[in-house]
Amino acid sequence: MLEVKIDLVPFGREEGRQTIAALFIWNVGRIEDDLCEYLASEVDPRNLKYAKNKPVMVRHHRSDGAWALVEAVREKMKTAGNRNDESALAESNQ
Repeated sequence: MLEVKIDLVPFGREEGRQTIAALFIWNVGRIEDDLCEYLASEVDPRNLKYAKNKPVMVRHHRSDGAWALVEAVREKMKTAGNRNDESALAESNQ
């Protein structure tokens, strides 16, 4: 699993650090060679147990690197409209 967090550190002071966004990405299977399928969901940064949206599914070549995977996930979330309904999940599986 990849855990992507964005922390706000006001004026570079660690004592003020707080997570303002978080994204979890799970590898759910290998298609072939380095092509894998991933399930991803944005989570509530105050409580990482709760998803903020329906998960999206993306296919990604591991050799393209982690940042390319994060970019593919965010793009998929945009095209799915980040809606919290069944149609977003259905679209993400296409």
